[in-house]
Amino acid sequence: YCKEVMLTPEDIYDEEKRQPPRFVTHIKDISDLKEMEEFKFDCQLAPVGDPNMKVEWFFNGRPLPFKNRFTPIYDFGYVALVMNWVFGEDSGEYLCRATNLWGMDETRATLKATGRPGVIYESQIPKGMQSLEKIRELEASMLAHRETTVEEEKQRCKPEVLKKPESLVV
Repeated sequence: YCKEVMLTPEDIYDEEKRQPPRFVTHIKDISDLKEMEEFKFDCQLAPVGDPNMKVEWFFNGRPLPFKNRFTPIYDFGYVALVMNWVFGEDSGEYLCRATNLWGMDETRATLKATGRPGVIYESQIPKGMQSLEKIRELEASMLAHRETTVEEEKQRCKPEVLKKPESLVV
């Protein structure tokens, strides 16, 4: 998973040592991501092999809602959060918390991702074209016509059955 392993033989789980969690390396801040890029927070955690270790991810102080684009990894001391693609709203503080029977440790980092505008407010009609003005004129004339037309009230009558139902044997 990673290029350089910072864990040592002393970081292997031993029940008699009562080792609290300890992040050997920490997740790092990132500030130049663009929307739809892939990213990964990763770090190394000791003790390796602790059966009681619980690893949790938080986003801006709340539990991270796992989605199909977030993949958490905890494997033999390696901890990561893989984001298959990011959006601008993914910007914020990420916290990884490790807890076992003897303690807790945290590592945190900030992610800044720039998003693309969702709504285009500028006109995309080529300059010099009068299409937009023509549309506005048509809409105004339709609205004026609708206001002047008085809809006649239709005479109410009972529904009439035109074709009688037929019995079938299937």
